[in-house]
Amino acid sequence: MLLSLLPTVLVNVVAPAVAYGQIRPHVAGNAIALLAAMAIPVAYTLVIVAWRRRADPLALLSVAGFGIALAASYFTGGSALAVELQDPAETGALGLACLVSVIAGRPLWLLVPRLLARHNAQAARMLADPATRRAATAETVIIGAIFLVHAIAITILALTVTPGTFLALSRPVGLPLLGAGVAVLIWYRRRRARRRRDDQPS
Repeated sequence: MLLSLLPTVLVNVVAPAVAYGQIRPHVAGNAIALLAAMAIPVAYTLVIVAWRRRADPLALLSVAGFGIALAASYFTGGSALAVELQDPAETGALGLACLVSVIAGRPLWLLVPRLLARHNAQAARMLADPATRRAATAETVIIGAIFLVHAIAITILALTVTPGTFLALSRPVGLPLLGAGVAVLIWYRRRRARRRRDDQPS
């Protein structure tokens, strides 16, 4: 399992940090070096998509994120900080959207069963169950908190370290935070499933 993760770690963590160090002395600013280094995992993702001939949401998100970073650099006159803040801007916006949807009484996590309910009777019955709404509300809060914590941590990193250090640390810091959040979400769903089984009559 660790060996299977090695190419991903090399391409997403090691290669960009090494590339930044090699490119930075030869370009005019930090933003250009950052974008060149960030292009490595994006290019790897596109090669994998072309090889498999199947796009997935994570691949599309990676390419879209790189496009946003390019736009941020262009419109800020080559600001390295704007490039660094691209990831936390995305996760922060998603986190706020989740929490605002809960406050508004329309948790985003209910969007999937709502779409399914149009053509699926079982999904419609689940959507009518108050327990489904409570669970969706709790899960939306968890997801929103995950994204906000990630955004805050990466923003602090961007504001306190050099671009090269940021590039080396942003993935090792951000991915475990997201992984811990996913673990909390899985734990909650399993706990809820156990409670449902315990509440069922024998």
